[in-house]
Amino acid sequence: MLWDALRDGRDGDPAQVEVNAALDACRGCAACDVACTSRIPLSARLLAARDRMRSRALLLAGAAAARERFEAREARLQRDAAERAARETALREQASSGDAVAAAIARAAARRARTPGDGT
Repeated sequence: MLWDALRDGRDGDPAQVEVNAALDACRGCAACDVACTSRIPLSARLLAARDRMRSRALLLAGAAAARERFEAREARLQRDAAERAARETALREQASSGDAVAAAIARAAARRARTPGDGT
């Protein structure tokens, strides 16, 4: 069961806790190869498992960072959309007021009153 967990690297398996402890305790001296009566190359297996665990940890860390960036971007986009909607609403209210209409009429009348050759 311990070697299956070592080979597969299953999360949540009680044997995986033992594997993690064995990997943490391993000094890489290969004395376990000499001591093993079944002549299993334990040091190579422990080294390979340690490398897999490090790779998995790096992958999970990268995925967590990507998720944080994604969530921050989504929050920023929602905030920008809300701000844009508020600005558009304020502009619509300002444009529909009587003062804005009167100002536009005054500008149009001023344009008509100008002579075409005065350069303005």
